[in-house]
Amino acid sequence: MAGTLDTGLYPLHHCKTLHLVRHGQGYHNVAGEKDHDAYMSYEFFDTSLTPLGWCQGLHPCDKRKNIDEYRPLFPGIDFSLIETNEDLLWKPDARETRIEIAARGRAFMNWLLTRKEKEIAVVSHSSFLIHTLGLFGNDCHSLLRKEIHKAYANCELRSFVIVDRCAIGTNLPLTNFSGGIPRGPDVPSDYEDVKSLDTRDKTSTTS
Repeated sequence: MAGTLDTGLYPLHHCKTLHLVRHGQGYHNVAGEKDHDAYMSYEFFDTSLTPLGWCQGLHPCDKRKNIDEYRPLFPGIDFSLIETNEDLLWKPDARETRIEIAARGRAFMNWLLTRKEKEIAVVSHSSFLIHTLGLFGNDCHSLLRKEIHKAYANCELRSFVIVDRCAIGTNLPLTNFSGGIPRGPDVPSDYEDVKSLDTRDKTSTTS
């Protein structure tokens, strides 16, 4: 076969569609656009969304409050998988390195692959999205890689397909048909016609 295929083919049940969204505009974004040092100010600790941000998205950003404070604010959200009431990942004297963010992003993506849902929406922060997506696309055409690694605007949504190439998840195929072999010889439907013609040809040859 000439050439090399530049496409990938994977079983559908090992694929998921991810809709990745950056949170809506927060007051820290407004201040940060004027002075980048504002992102380090405690004035914007667990800041709320601006009026524009509430029109764009649904969730406060930056370091979170305790889960006990969020439950009455968002009664429709299931917080049961969050292991700690307090935000133990945030440190007042040190920020995560790019390598640490990427490692957390990879662990998150692997966890998503274990979920039974086929389409998943993720709302997150720009930094987490950038460093997580930076793990992907290095084997793609430069145009695709640029699209994957592009920075997010506030409330921007992009959709991706992620493939479980290492079989991390255990989802079973829902659209496959196993088929089956009928009892007896697996012969074509016109076998008797073919056999009859073959017999006739042999008779004509010997007569």
